[in-house]
Amino acid sequence: MAAAYLAHVQDESQRATWDLYWPVATDLGPLHRVPGLVMGARGDRVISPLHVQHTAVLLGRPAVLLADVGHAMMLEPGWELGAEKIRDFLDETFGVA
Repeated sequence: MAAAYLAHVQDESQRATWDLYWPVATDLGPLHRVPGLVMGARGDRVISPLHVQHTAVLLGRPAVLLADVGHAMMLEPGWELGAEKIRDFLDETFGVA
């Protein structure tokens, strides 16, 4: 399955990668009022689970860390679990799924 997506992959933006690891301090206050889901993958080699957990703490939300998937969780076997977490979040937050 991964081979089908490989033709669409390009080099990662160096600026985007830099920003992931050296974020600019911003006022996150307004984000506490916006519903959001913080989700990552235990097997992610791009965004570590620790970064996901730190983001969740900064936003005042729980971190959802999926097992048995990596960074491209929506393209991997087991993608359904991530989709279910998103559906559950939408249903609990907005009453829609």
